[in-house]
Amino acid sequence: MDIPQGWPNADVREILRLARASTPIWFFVDNGTQAWQRYWESENKRYEGLGQMSKVKHQGVIHYMRADRGLPGQIWHDTNALDLYRAGATAELIRDDNRPGLVGLKVNTTYMDTEARIQRLYWIDPLRG
Repeated sequence: MDIPQGWPNADVREILRLARASTPIWFFVDNGTQAWQRYWESENKRYEGLGQMSKVKHQGVIHYMRADRGLPGQIWHDTNALDLYRAGATAELIRDDNRPGLVGLKVNTTYMDTEARIQRLYWIDPLRG
């Protein structure tokens, strides 16, 4: 999706116009008693995934999905989104003289299956929340 003019203070109508023309790569829909989940498979050019979830599956994942995949989870990352649940993951608060007033969160993760080491830096402005 293109970034709307005036972002992050764009007009809601412009955001909706752009969103309507977009194809989601993953979606999760929940009506409180049932849920559906699909993701776009680019090789097969179609949506795949769980489709409608059983009641047991729904109860098992609904809180996770809402917290991690919902809008709050995308805005306020939790330990899952930051990969801090992985064995050996670390997080460290840092400061940088070149970024006055900001607090850094340095996250180090190792993916055991590939032994890839990933380091992410998040800069947070505590005055803006």
